[in-house]
Formats: sequence, structure tokens, C-alpha cells
Amino acid sequence: MGPDRTGSDPSHSSPRDAFVMPRLMLVAFVVVGLGIAAYAWATVATDVAERPVWVDYTYYLGLEFAVAGLVLARVILVKSERLAWALLGAARVCLA
Repeated sequence: MGPDRTGSDPSHSSPRDAFVMPRLMLVAFVVVGLGIAAYAWATVATDVAERPVWVDYTYYLGLEFAVAGLVLARVILVKSERLAWALLGAARVCLA
């Protein structure tokens, strides 16, 4: 078939291009993203006195650990740059 319009040859793709995200990871990203959006909305739409205490502590901590879990899942699933992502994941756990 030959090179495409961008000039890249599809037969010489890098290993990073070959990674396909598992459906469970995609669902996890969507769930965490919706959770972050809900927390942001609760933070903007309500005063601290109106918001339940568990939202600022338990819910937020759960979001922090979920993000750390997604970063550490990349360490398991993708071999490239494993050390760097492992350090980022460890930092996320420490910040949580």
C-alpha cells in the first residue's frame, strides 16, 4: 500500500503504537474522570459548610488512590518507560 499522507510507513511502527488499552482500563478512566468532575462540581457549587465531610476526606482520598492505581496499572501493562511511571505512581500514592 505504501506510505500514508503524513509520510510515515505503517510497517515501521514503534512498540508504543502497538499498545491497545484494555476495555477495563478505559472504563476505569471514564469512572475516575466522572468522579473527578463530580468532586469539582461539588466544590464549586456548594460551600464547605453545606458539603458533607466525607466528600472532602473519604471521597477525595478514594479519587487520589484511583488515579495512583491507574498510573501503576500502566507500569504493569506497558513495558516502555516502566521505571519512570513506577516512580510517578509511587509519588501519587505518597501524595494520597
